[in-house]
Amino acid sequence: MEPAELTGIKEHINRLIHQTEDEIHYERAERTALLKSDENLNISRLLVIDLLLLNILLFFVLDNYMIDWITASFLLYAVNPFIMLIPSTQSIGPRRRKGTRDYLATLRQIELYKNKWTLGKILWNAFFINSQPLAIGFSLVYCVNIIFTLTYGLGPITDLVTFQSIAIIIFYLGIWYLKPYSADFLDSLLDIRTDIYQRIHTRMQPLWTVILSIGTLATLVIIVTIAAMMLPGFTLNAVLDAKAAIKGLGVIPVLMVMISQILLVRFSQGAHSRRMIINLKDRKTEVLNNFVDIPLIVYRSKLEKGQIDAVNSFARDFSDIRDAYISSKVYKTTSQDLFGFFPVYLMVPDPDVILNPAIVRILHEQVDLKRRTQV
Repeated sequence: MEPAELTGIKEHINRLIHQTEDEIHYERAERTALLKSDENLNISRLLVIDLLLLNILLFFVLDNYMIDWITASFLLYAVNPFIMLIPSTQSIGPRRRKGTRDYLATLRQIELYKNKWTLGKILWNAFFINSQPLAIGFSLVYCVNIIFTLTYGLGPITDLVTFQSIAIIIFYLGIWYLKPYSADFLDSLLDIRTDIYQRIHTRMQPLWTVILSIGTLATLVIIVTIAAMMLPGFTLNAVLDAKAAIKGLGVIPVLMVMISQILLVRFSQGAHSRRMIINLKDRKTEVLNNFVDIPLIVYRSKLEKGQIDAVNSFARDFSDIRDAYISSKVYKTTSQDLFGFFPVYLMVPDPDVILNPAIVRILHEQVDLKRRTQV
């Protein structure tokens, strides 16, 4: 190999090391910022305590507090996604500047249909990652719902409200426990698939029992998902139609309770999302350090010592190093607050990465390879 070519490879490795270490430094700096407590966070804690005391007071003052809480909880479920659209006063992530026209042009370049599995997996992960911090807050709200429903009694809709509340709790605690975005969850699905295949083809179990088990599990998952995501509006209308006390001026205490629920859930969501993002950043830093930075440093050291054979090893391992680096950059961290208070931290797809045609092709190759090896 010519000295000039060897020098070029060394320079390329040095650039990759520099980029990787910059990324690691950036992630560690963001992690440090997340760990810091600020004045607004302390004020948010005091507001939560005041809200809890306010709800205790309302419980003893309002005759219809229980039904107000139940009604407010389903209003909360309806408006919560829209609250995330409120402009944030600050963000921990770098701001991107790219016009809508540029993004639309890029969408055509990356051929959405051909890469639907890749982009679908990215959006799937983002949805469940950002839903997980809601689990504790929603579970507490709807546990109180169940207690109030069974205590107050809602007549013919008691069973509906109880079922709806249980479904929401199961849905979010399921996300919390299973972590559908994690590699462990996907591996468990592969194990189930392999186990089913073996049971059918080795006749360990009759085919009908396997199909019945799968069908029962799938039905339960579908029922819980539909009940948690699509029926709360129906349940809210049923409650409003059934109780005249929450019409007219009766809406005012409902709105007061709903605002308190929103802020209580936001505080829980913010605390858990902060912890989750810190853990994800630790994992990202670990991947970049162990699977990108250290291998590159090792190869640079070998080349500096004149070990020419390292070039061939580097060529073989480069795709793995590249894939690890690109995979770590698919998501970026951002935050959303309510006028400076109650911040929530989010892990969202980075448009500049996932709308890059070259990067999408690499990610598609990874997904396609995994799908072929799952057979």
